[in-house]
Amino acid sequence: MADVGVDIKVDLSGFSNKLSPYRFRKGADAMLNQMLMDMDRYIPKKSGALRFIGHVNTGRSQLVWQAPYARAQYYGKIMKKGATYSIKNYTTPGTGPRWDLKTKAKYGKKWAEVFVKGAGFGK
Repeated sequence: MADVGVDIKVDLSGFSNKLSPYRFRKGADAMLNQMLMDMDRYIPKKSGALRFIGHVNTGRSQLVWQAPYARAQYYGKIMKKGATYSIKNYTTPGTGPRWDLKTKAKYGKKWAEVFVKGAGFGK
């Protein structure tokens, strides 16, 4: 039997570029912005202020609604020391607490696609 030497070289530079933190950040930013747009119609709207103040905190990969009443609207409860009151009447049909879960059920697959496209993984 003859000994045959084989040299194998693998160039992973393209692979590591595809999985770079920059691409993950781009994908996450695209997905978070899409999530914010999709959630808008499920956020309670009396004056529209709560919908207007929603924004993406890209540094922490979060969607934020920062207002004194945002927490109560999100959870559907007003929590005061020693008592909890449920919010029962929302002025806009189809809106209410935990709008993220309602939106995720409807658009969750789309968000994953937006992430892949935003990160450039589909190319």
